[in-house]
Amino acid sequence: MINAHAGGGGEAPRASALMIQRLPGDQTPELPDEEAEERWRRSVILMSSLTTDEMLDPSLHHRDLLFRLFHEDGVRVYETKPLELRCRCSREKVASVLAKFRPDELGDMRAEDGRLVATCEFCRTDYFFDDEDLAELISA
Repeated sequence: MINAHAGGGGEAPRASALMIQRLPGDQTPELPDEEAEERWRRSVILMSSLTTDEMLDPSLHHRDLLFRLFHEDGVRVYETKPLELRCRCSREKVASVLAKFRPDELGDMRAEDGRLVATCEFCRTDYFFDDEDLAELISA
């Protein structure tokens, strides 16, 4: 469930999202499959009962909202982690992947200028490997 409010009358824009996730492997093996399924359905129904106003209410803290919905089942809120746009790629990681290829395969990957270019498809960073770099990879 995702909601957004453009703001009006001087209010700052707001957005809100709530996601529940059914994880593989039952966390409570003593529950019969039917009861586990029923708990899941109940969670989906409770989550679906949220209104846009509740989701976007700046005075309603997320912990209070979760407690309001799921207090009978227990609420566990994990430490907040800030979102940041970054990639975990690095030249060293790309080199470790390239080192697994045979020398002839690395040669086939070279561009017209003789360098091998590996592009991270997440952040679009290009990593260039020249003859010296490739010789080092092959000898490793």
